Amino acid sequence: MPSNASKQGFFCLTKRGFSGKKDFSEALEIIAAINARPSAICQCVDAKLVAGREHAIHAAKLCLEAFRNRENHVQKKELEFLLWISGKRNIEKAMLAFGIEGKGELFVVSASAKSRNEAERAMKRLVAELEIRALKEKRGRSAAEIRRIMEFYGIPEKSFAAFPKESRETVLEKLVLEKISLLALEE
Repeated sequence: MPSNASKQGFFCLTKRGFSGKKDFSEALEIIAAINARPSAICQCVDAKLVAGREHAIHAAKLCLEAFRNRENHVQKKELEFLLWISGKRNIEKAMLAFGIEGKGELFVVSASAKSRNEAERAMKRLVAELEIRALKEKRGRSAAEIRRIMEFYGIPEKSFAAFPKESRETVLEKLVLEKISLLALEE
């Protein structure tokens, strides 16, 4: 069952899993078709640098807001989403970090500013096209995976001291969200 979030007319579903596909060209066409709708964003990214579900949801929301307010940095929503999830303004770095290569764990995001039904239809279509096999249980991140995310987002070890009672994964996601929110404020 996909995770979901709904905030003031914003509906977002996420799914994490592995794809049975080797060629993603048809999926990229489906993503482009879904993203042609003004109220929708759909994207599939490599999961290794996604700090968590809220990270992806926040990036989708910021992407849709950028397009609605005509403050987007690129013309395609799927690429704008990569900028937001990466917390970077360099599309090449964002694509290298989050691009899908046909191996490894994927993170699928589908959001709509219009309706939950629109988000669900897009998610169903993309998951079917990518032949996503969802993870049966939530897997914790290894210390190496956490370090990789910290390095990518420039999060120092001392930042974790402010949250002594929370898990490193929970704190990491909060810190990544903070980095992305600061980027939005710079705009």
